[in-house]
Amino acid sequence: MITDNKIQTIPTSESGTTDTTTFLEQKLEQEMFDNKGCDFHMHSYLSDGVNSIEHLIDKARKNGLKKIAITDHDMTYSYELAKEILAKNEITDLIVIPGVEISTDDYHILGLNIDPHNESLEEVLHINREFCIARSEIMCKNLKNAGYDISFDKVHNLHPNTKRLGKFHIADYLAKFETGRIKKENGNDISIQNVIKSYLKKGKVGYVNSMNIFSNQAIPAIHNAGGIAVLAHPSLDVKEMSEIDSLVKIGLDGIEMQPNYSAKDYLPFYNYAKAKGLVITHGSDFHRDDMNKPILSYNTNCRR
Repeated sequence: MITDNKIQTIPTSESGTTDTTTFLEQKLEQEMFDNKGCDFHMHSYLSDGVNSIEHLIDKARKNGLKKIAITDHDMTYSYELAKEILAKNEITDLIVIPGVEISTDDYHILGLNIDPHNESLEEVLHINREFCIARSEIMCKNLKNAGYDISFDKVHNLHPNTKRLGKFHIADYLAKFETGRIKKENGNDISIQNVIKSYLKKGKVGYVNSMNIFSNQAIPAIHNAGGIAVLAHPSLDVKEMSEIDSLVKIGLDGIEMQPNYSAKDYLPFYNYAKAKGLVITHGSDFHRDDMNKPILSYNTNCRR
């Protein structure tokens, strides 16, 4: 964390005026360095990542990380598997804490340092997984009715390890098996992100309304499991700071900073967390090697 003796005064610009923005960016970047060695947001192939837990552990160690949380969507299975891998290979230079990313009505909430076997938490996660699977089945039917050669079973066969088949898996299937049609309709960009945007977002042929629990269910469930509730990637989901006020009222403990993104994207959330005394965590939201969200390294800092 930043201490008063690290940055004592706000610098001035050449004109002699106070350069508050530069100062705050420097503070945020110092915060990133002072919390280096941790990545508390990544996904395995059990949810919507593509890599095994072994791969994540190996990558984290190669990057010099000391603590990680594998926060698969709406499930905690990865923690016990990670513990087994650490024990079997006598790995002592990396700590894995139990974590989860819960999809809610409007936000994604990280649950960190939870009891992964807590029954009340698992009840909530089970509901969300069932919602996600039901939604995905309808998405596949919508796409099939529009003439695409796709079915829920075909998508699941492509991603047999997932326990929560969702839009990422559907988009990946389309990109691999409907390549020609997608290029003809949308150009040569067949990245997962572009396929989701073109076919699975609101107003598109495969879209189905989100079916998730609410934040006022997710946050208490995390607390009941002994964990802290952290708002994931706020720059993607939050439009007004009053939204976070509402989350704090129902028990939000912290806000995530993502060093892979520009410091300017996170300055408002950094300042809010500091003013409210909230926990600040750091994470990459890693899903796969070919996305622009690499697992953090020991010295990862904010981009300018």
